[in-house]
Amino acid sequence: MNEASQEIKKLIDELRKEGEFEKQNLIKKSQGFAQKIRDDAEKMGLQELTKAKIKLKQKTLLLALELAKAQLQKTINANDQERLSLWAIDHLEAFKSERPHLS
Repeated sequence: MNEASQEIKKLIDELRKEGEFEKQNLIKKSQGFAQKIRDDAEKMGLQELTKAKIKLKQKTLLLALELAKAQLQKTINANDQERLSLWAIDHLEAFKSERPHLS
């Protein structure tokens, strides 16, 4: 009986050691997963921040363009329109002469 008790005790000790090893292994794995989740969350946060900055710049530029257009429409007169039209035609003709293959 004493020998059986020792064998049982030995098996229990081995199982405890294996259990402790598995526990430590699971802790290491879970810590790795937790770090990966934190890293991924940080990357996603930075990507969202970048997207938000780009959208804000786009909206700012569109608003500036609308304000400039409105200001031009208020202040431009017929003479200005004529001058701008002639300027555009001259530049288009110069562009065309520089690239005859586009004709």
